[in-house]
Amino acid sequence: MRTPTVRRRILAALLALGALGFPAVASAHPLGNFTINHYAALRVSPSEIHLDVVVDLAEIPAFQERIRIDVNGDGDVSEAEAGAARESECTALAPSLELQIDGARADLSLAAAGLTFPAGAGGVPTMRTVCEFVAAVTPSLAPGASITFADTSSAERIGWREIIVLGDTVGIAAAPDSPLPSSIDRSARLTAYPKDLLAQPLNEHAVAFTVTSGGQALAGFVAPDAQPVGDDVPSTTP
Repeated sequence: MRTPTVRRRILAALLALGALGFPAVASAHPLGNFTINHYAALRVSPSEIHLDVVVDLAEIPAFQERIRIDVNGDGDVSEAEAGAARESECTALAPSLELQIDGARADLSLAAAGLTFPAGAGGVPTMRTVCEFVAAVTPSLAPGASITFADTSSAERIGWREIIVLGDTVGIAAAPDSPLPSSIDRSARLTAYPKDLLAQPLNEHAVAFTVTSGGQALAGFVAPDAQPVGDDVPSTTP
């Protein structure tokens, strides 16, 4: 049961969030305080596909999620609560990430997860979830293999949606009747939204491509804002 003090804190936060809706108040989040923003980078090698997924919740959806994560109901999300929720957030997201190889859905294994709350408008937190998945490929990808990926989560919500594809010792070619996926990270993993695209944000829900022979080797990637699954160190809440 929430105490009167906690209820007052929640009321104050709701009033602050309500104030953010007036046009005269500048939005801290570049795309607006109601948005849910998505980023996915696929790193494709012959033996595995690494999936780097980031979900950036602006102030109002983040506030709603923090209430759920605040399991002891004290009006705040502790490091322990955030640490306990980081893997479950990614586990809940996984069914909405549809990776298929030659028409068969690939199994995604969660390798690392992160959950933080960067400050937004008026100090009201936003919420950043980072999920690192790996799909093992057996047998190895052969030239001509067809790959599709779709992120169906929060499909009804407005926001930035970006998908990039990188080949690691393989080439990436366009699938029939599909454009070639971008290999350029335009938002720096949802940390620096391009100002010239804010009026018409990216809206990429799915990509399709084929694998070709050749391709340069990529440098190793470790998400700076995710911890390996099973790591006992709790996530922090800036």
